[in-house]
Amino acid sequence: MEQTLRTDIPARAALTPRPLAGEGMVVVAVVLVVPVAMYLAGLAPLARLLYPALNVVVAAWLYERRSPWYAAHCLLIFCFVSLVRRLIDQQAGFDPTNPVLLTPYLCCLLTAGAFFEYWARRRPVALAPFLVLLGCIVYGTALAMLDGRIRSSLVDVLKWSVGPLFAVYLLQNSARIAQIRSVFEPCVIAAAAVMALYGVVQFQSPPSWDATWMRGVFELGFNSIGQPEPHQLRVFSTMNSPGSFAAILSAGIVLALKRRLPVFLVCAAPMLVGLALCQYRSLWAATLLAILLVAIAPIAGVRRSNILALFPVGVVLASTALSPQIRDTVAQRAASLTELEGDYSLSKRLEQYEEFFRHDNLIAGDGLAINGASRRLDNRPTAEIDGAIIEIYSAMGVFVGTAFILAIVLLVVRLFQAARSDSNIYYDRAIVASVFVLFPMGTVHVGELGFCAWTFIGLGLATHFATQESR
Repeated sequence: MEQTLRTDIPARAALTPRPLAGEGMVVVAVVLVVPVAMYLAGLAPLARLLYPALNVVVAAWLYERRSPWYAAHCLLIFCFVSLVRRLIDQQAGFDPTNPVLLTPYLCCLLTAGAFFEYWARRRPVALAPFLVLLGCIVYGTALAMLDGRIRSSLVDVLKWSVGPLFAVYLLQNSARIAQIRSVFEPCVIAAAAVMALYGVVQFQSPPSWDATWMRGVFELGFNSIGQPEPHQLRVFSTMNSPGSFAAILSAGIVLALKRRLPVFLVCAAPMLVGLALCQYRSLWAATLLAILLVAIAPIAGVRRSNILALFPVGVVLASTALSPQIRDTVAQRAASLTELEGDYSLSKRLEQYEEFFRHDNLIAGDGLAINGASRRLDNRPTAEIDGAIIEIYSAMGVFVGTAFILAIVLLVVRLFQAARSDSNIYYDRAIVASVFVLFPMGTVHVGELGFCAWTFIGLGLATHFATQESR
């Protein structure tokens, strides 16, 4: 197997150029600088189509160059595309199906080429679960199209498939995974810190574009993020929901644990505040789980001094650095952990599970596009499903849905069985576990929330295979 891995690596991988600062500048420009400049010039509506087109061109250029910045580019689009959408809506009017939201999926879709390259290898390691996942997605898409949900199913197939495709892209590029990681991880940390600072500002005084978006989604029936008033919202920062924002912050905190103590403290402090302001209790617990998994990792490369520093940092932030409004909001949300009987979000999830067990089409399933605002593309009402188990079985039925879930379980188990010679894998495992432990409570396997987990599955497995190859 090791010999197969060595001989199957494309010759072009050895010729990959080193990451250039210029590539990073181009990425930051097309992801954030250009749309902000267009907004300031009053030209934001033009970005509805220009933004996706420009970013797809840059992504294709980076992908063809086999640049480590390609992965970072996809990440940064996921982090900031919702902010760009809100800037556009502020000047053009709220659009629940703004095409700019497809930008990260179109850029990630380029990884389909790497998928077929990897599949063409003589013995592509760990590919079988991904084939099962994609086969199940095809089945769900077919059911949705037969039901007439053609446009919304095309959107959903992107949201469901780009995560597994991106993970295979990383497997295909395992020979240069260290180079990809050296660009990707600092981008996660930097983006999370910047987004956390923006989130604090958002909580204290929501910008007009955020308030406009919140009022728009209220009309669609999504009212779980609070009110567009100071100190009355659950922070979502530059992303599409508090949950997605919290997932990036959680990954950023875990990755920041790798850095030297001063760097860790500077980066982690705003991320901890941002995570608190998301008011997402299950992700608070999931982040704690991730930190504990890193803390017990039996390898010398783990900086346990950073983990020990988290407690005093939290105490200092709680006692001095946070405003009274922030302290009161976080304390009130934390107190609700002991009052689950009257918890609205918990009762809503339980109601969805009760309705799920009364579902009359659990054998075959209803197909994709049963959740979210994209259903409006086919003149269907919007829907909100909290729970991957509900959505998977409702969309794919019992048999295909079980195959889908077992494929995910197999990949996670494979990651936890990976070689222990590289400390990076322990951080990857922690991030993946912190996302997929929320499987019963959220659709953590799709879209911007799922992108983070799938990426670190790919990074961890690719690192493992690269380590095996070097022996």
